[in-house]
Amino acid sequence: MKAPKLKSIFRNVRTEPKKFKFKSRHLPDVRDDWEERKRRIEYGLPSSFSFSKRRKSAKKVRRRALLRTMLIGALFVYLAYQLILWAETTEWGKYLEFIRENG
Repeated sequence: MKAPKLKSIFRNVRTEPKKFKFKSRHLPDVRDDWEERKRRIEYGLPSSFSFSKRRKSAKKVRRRALLRTMLIGALFVYLAYQLILWAETTEWGKYLEFIRENG
């Protein structure tokens, strides 16, 4: 008679040892889409995948990301400039002058 399995307070405790399954790349089980692609290449049929479309869309994405980053950077620089102007016109300006003179 086996002992009953009780819930453990430790979540990572295993009741069975780890198992290893080796999947060889050289098995005879070939994917169906692989056979279809191979047949298209042999007969010279056009593939449904196009590298040029992918490159163009990637360029657009990169360009938009760069533009967005530049706009955010420009916004932060502008906000920092406005913050410096505000600090100089308020009582913070006195503290900044004191630090500049004695710093």
